[in-house]
Amino acid sequence: MHLRRIRPRDDDYDRVIDLRYRGFVESGFIDPRRTGHAAMRLDRDEESIILGLFRRCHLHATVTLNTITRRFPGMAMELDKKVVIPHAHFRDPGVLEITKLVVDHGARGRRPALALLFASTMIARVLGKLHLWQVSRDVPSDVSWRVGLGFDYSVSGPFVDADLNQMPSRVGYLYLPSATVNPRVPGFIKELYRDALSAPLEAAPPEAAGA
Repeated sequence: MHLRRIRPRDDDYDRVIDLRYRGFVESGFIDPRRTGHAAMRLDRDEESIILGLFRRCHLHATVTLNTITRRFPGMAMELDKKVVIPHAHFRDPGVLEITKLVVDHGARGRRPALALLFASTMIARVLGKLHLWQVSRDVPSDVSWRVGLGFDYSVSGPFVDADLNQMPSRVGYLYLPSATVNPRVPGFIKELYRDALSAPLEAAPPEAAGA
């Protein structure tokens, strides 16, 4: 498999939209009787970092990373979902929002998700944005899996995501250096974080932040 960044002007962006849509329908975030593929085309994608994991020409998984920019002075969970959390790092310039993580049926298993997690951690390090946020369905299996990645869901209570089919949801927060010593995080995940946070890096190009 190989990983690459995808921009809205790229031909592969349509594949991202299709995979996002299928994943959101499957998870219940979208009712296909009321919402079409267009809902997955976001203005913010122009400034986000969209990653695609491919095997040959087939898109197996995707994730989108949002930062706070001049055009979007908050995370999508705040601007789109109206979630506001009294947390010291909720509007911190050092935040990175992980969203729209979808793995295709044909590539289910640990490897695609971990590959995207490793890449996201590397990008967070390059950008100096070590405070990670994400929204999960308020489903025990979903929350438990993300707690095992180091996310803390005690930062806020559940909310109803009116933007996505009235889905009961929760907000999780993760500070990357702390995840490497979190007793709730399995050893192999800690090693993944340590490797990403300590690997030699080349200088990041100016466009790396999605500007």
